[in-house]
Amino acid sequence: MDFDFYDVDILIGREIDEYEETAPTIDDVNKELQRFNVSRALVSNKKMFISNPKRGNADLQEAVSGYDNLRGIYGINTFEERHHTPSPLIVLDAVLKMNPAGLQLWPIHETWSFSTWQCPELFDAILQHRLPVFIHWNQISDHNELVRVLQKWPDMKVVVQRVDYNSFRRFAAMMKVCANLYITTTPKFVGGSAIEELDYQVGHDRILFGSGLFNYDILPAVGQITYANLSDEKKADIASGNLLRILEEIK
Repeated sequence: MDFDFYDVDILIGREIDEYEETAPTIDDVNKELQRFNVSRALVSNKKMFISNPKRGNADLQEAVSGYDNLRGIYGINTFEERHHTPSPLIVLDAVLKMNPAGLQLWPIHETWSFSTWQCPELFDAILQHRLPVFIHWNQISDHNELVRVLQKWPDMKVVVQRVDYNSFRRFAAMMKVCANLYITTTPKFVGGSAIEELDYQVGHDRILFGSGLFNYDILPAVGQITYANLSDEKKADIASGNLLRILEEIK
């Protein structure tokens, strides 16, 4: 059976110490998607945290515009700074006009705490618009704080990307007590029948397909789902169905 893959974890742009000409572009994204028969993708931009969300979001919107198979996951600041960054709610209003697929948060890169007290008004607004929140595993400094946020905003869906296999037990336990916590596939999460075990522990409906491109290749994540010891119906949900249900809720 061929599955409709919808990638939720592709990062374009460059780090400060990377050369511009080596930075992956939207054209590079589409070439890789076509190479592995992945039909659609959600894309984020590194410029959100190495420059500022406003500039990174504008560049990302320009990059994905005109491509029906691509949508942006946009960045947002959590703290208003005089002469530098506007109110997070102002940035959110601008993001909502960009047809967002969600918000990408970078707590460690941007030196703020993913905690209940850091930006409650922003979390309230995110929930109002039913936007999913995406965050890389290495951006979570305190898993207890993550659980507190998930439990205080139980209808706000949080998708953790690029989870390390060594963190499997921790995330499986968190997913049991937080029904709004989702996890993506990743080459860092291959081995030990991870997908099958997670399905056994919490079910398959909160597992999403993510490749981690361009830090990783798409092939391992595709293979992880294609050859998993699960029913075709569950594989189809992980490949795209679970994500599509989240995106349908965005207001």
